[in-house]
Amino acid sequence: MLRFLLPLWILAASLRAESRLPQWDFRVPDTASGWASAHQVTLKAGADGLTFLGAGEDPYAVGPSAEFAAESPLWLRVRLRSSRVGWGQLFWFRDNALESDSIRFLVPTTHDFETRVPIPALRGSLRLRFDPPGSVGDVTVLEGIRFEERRLIPEPQWPEVRSPEFGSRMASVAAPGVRFFQDRREFAAFSVEVDGRPFAIGSPSVPIGYLRDGVPVWFPAGGGLPTFRTVGASLRFEALVVDPDGGQWRWTRRVEAAGAGIRIRTSVTVDRPREVVFLPGTVLFSGIGTFGTNKTQALLAGVEYLENEESSSERDLIGPAALRRVPDSAKLTLPLMGVAADGRWLAMEWRTSPGTAALFDTPDRVFRSGGHLMGLIAPGSDGTGRPDGALLPYAPMRMEVGKPVEFVVDLHGGAGSSMVPAVEAYVTAHPLPQPPDPGMEAVPFWRLEAGGWLDSDIRDGSRYRHAVGNGFGSAPAIDAALWMDWLASRVNDLTLSNRLERAASDAAAAVSPQSPGSQVGHIRWSLPGLVNGDVRGQLLAVKEQAMATVRRAGTEGRFPYSPGDPKHDLGRTHWEREANGLAGEPVLQVLRAAALTGDIGLRADGLRLLGNLARWRGGVPRGAQTWEVPLHTPDILASAQLCEAYTLAYELTGDRRHLDDARHWAWTGVPFVYLVRPSEGPVGIYSTIPVLGATQFVAPNWIGLPVQWCGLVYAEAVRRFGRYDDAALWNRIADGIAAAGIQHLHPASEPRNQGLLPDSFDVKAQFRNPVPINPATLLPGAARLFGEAPVQMSVPRPAQAGFIHAPGPIVSVMEKEGVLRFLVETWSRREASVLVTGVVRKPVVLFDGKKVPPKAFEYDPNHGWLILRLIGAHAVEVRF
Repeated sequence: MLRFLLPLWILAASLRAESRLPQWDFRVPDTASGWASAHQVTLKAGADGLTFLGAGEDPYAVGPSAEFAAESPLWLRVRLRSSRVGWGQLFWFRDNALESDSIRFLVPTTHDFETRVPIPALRGSLRLRFDPPGSVGDVTVLEGIRFEERRLIPEPQWPEVRSPEFGSRMASVAAPGVRFFQDRREFAAFSVEVDGRPFAIGSPSVPIGYLRDGVPVWFPAGGGLPTFRTVGASLRFEALVVDPDGGQWRWTRRVEAAGAGIRIRTSVTVDRPREVVFLPGTVLFSGIGTFGTNKTQALLAGVEYLENEESSSERDLIGPAALRRVPDSAKLTLPLMGVAADGRWLAMEWRTSPGTAALFDTPDRVFRSGGHLMGLIAPGSDGTGRPDGALLPYAPMRMEVGKPVEFVVDLHGGAGSSMVPAVEAYVTAHPLPQPPDPGMEAVPFWRLEAGGWLDSDIRDGSRYRHAVGNGFGSAPAIDAALWMDWLASRVNDLTLSNRLERAASDAAAAVSPQSPGSQVGHIRWSLPGLVNGDVRGQLLAVKEQAMATVRRAGTEGRFPYSPGDPKHDLGRTHWEREANGLAGEPVLQVLRAAALTGDIGLRADGLRLLGNLARWRGGVPRGAQTWEVPLHTPDILASAQLCEAYTLAYELTGDRRHLDDARHWAWTGVPFVYLVRPSEGPVGIYSTIPVLGATQFVAPNWIGLPVQWCGLVYAEAVRRFGRYDDAALWNRIADGIAAAGIQHLHPASEPRNQGLLPDSFDVKAQFRNPVPINPATLLPGAARLFGEAPVQMSVPRPAQAGFIHAPGPIVSVMEKEGVLRFLVETWSRREASVLVTGVVRKPVVLFDGKKVPPKAFEYDPNHGWLILRLIGAHAVEVRF
């Protein structure tokens, strides 16, 4: 049984330090002296503590100056009771409170609560600012604030690792693309070949660390002469290593082919109890003596996505959070890490357990090997037992006699210069999980979303907000009108249906018919006029907007980053002023416009601009959210935009090479999706990390903090791409993301936020974070999850470089010898439109085999637009 102990020297140091640090027990009279309201809060001191009564948004109070003289990092302890579950925050400052000098902590209960969170060493004369959870009318009673020194186990002078001298006789195990060689003379010495060439080694120099009377003791894990057995195609061997105090560490290892990879099972036992601070289970060094510190890509899923650059850098976030060598395991979206270099890739996946942790450093700056470091170590990393990212824990893990610590890893490898094949290999070896239970059936969900449109704070009469809070104002919104109209026939409640229809009518009346851009969702109706508005006018508006984007690109066809404020240059850490996500969004808009309008000039412009993205072919998705996140930051939204752009390029041209690019970008988004449970809570699987970085380099830090709207945009892109690839796989991912989005929703018991999607969801705390977003982003994916037909669909006409667009499904498309046939079913109960582009001559139109009069359609010969007006389902035939 493993357990964590606090060494006496740490405990004693903490007790001595406490007297040197400011403390506040607000239950003691006069302790609150000097604390004053600073913003939207009233204070009252009493026997229970200091009471905060919220008077508006973002309440907080500030305390008097206090002297700090910390010799080490600190623990902050806060005791309180709050009427609102939410986030508290403490700032420390001299003149101005800054987000970078603060700590946020979750208050998960309305009962008495105490938290302990790590903060840096504080020195000098500082003031504190306390932000309680909640807002208007919420009450928090702050009982106390105190600080303790956070003593860290000192790191050793890590030994320098070099490639061992391997013996001439090596035992080996092979799998497709990868081969494992074990030195018969040294248990800890092994090598790995990928695609027939040396790629990585294991070294006996890596040490084990344990505490003796609170003092770290270090010794090499190697040195044991192994005993071998061959069982079938597997290798089994063990070795005995003796520590400086005479303790025996028995290592057993089994290596075998497993599926398309090599499985390494390692077990460690001791004959005397040991307080372990570092135990290297399986540790690999790639590139030693071959490609060195160079690489093309590297991946630690959910935490790092790199090109030829260093891990744990401050390119995406600044401060202690940048250290990601041993991350909190809850941040890992799947247990996968790897390196690609010299035209090959090697990936390690592992069996997760509380007692083990991932170790990742590229290039290797720990052991200075001249290569890259990845491995599985103990103790584990749960966000509390060690500084996040640190090699050593706060306190040791106790190993009892005869109780093994076990490590199981699989190695996969092959030819390739990106990490996409590694992600594909993981998904092949581990079938995608089922979408989570969304917690409700279709009709209750439709009713909840109806409440979101009608009765939450998103609505402002006939106008709608994108989100509630953060200064989001209301505006006319055609997508609100369309979704309420769509929901009206599905809620199975006549009163609610009538309310939706009236609100939809009012919302539509507030919107200019020629303005398809007046929408509040992240996933937009491509041509809302097909249901409600002027189709021709909207097409002209779409064309003009796209032409303006083309003009913005200039003769070079580039979309460089330009900061609105030079003091907040989010591009300063990137190696150029452009990124594939930043450029991909406007290119996608031009391609969408080309597909909608059938305009040959826009088609040519869109494909030309797409050609400029070729310099990022096979790369890492990044830089799609530069309104707040650094240009360099890996980003699932970039995966979505680039996947859709190349899918559209294929639909516009029929050139299957575009699908190869779309496939790459689709797979780059998978490491942002939780395919394993991050916590014991019910919400987690298929939640999506938005970016691997932080807003304004500092906070919030989005690593491990899902933002589902980004994933829902990605889901729409891969669902469309799936029509031409593995539809079952991509639809499973899209459905999983939608189901997780429903889990994230604010419930009906929160009437002001009912049916709204939180901006982010804390999967460890199982807590929704502000600001909540309108229903338009979740509804498209949720509709497909519950078996509904697509609410809008586009189908290419490859022979004519045109498309069919409809508010509903389009199936059975056939075109031959001047005749186009298809089946369509519009969802609107009123007359709707179907648009056919690329129509070069005046057509004859038939519905269900009967010729229709000219008033049932509109033909624009100058643009090649055929606009059909119909209700419900029809077999359409167009003769040219």
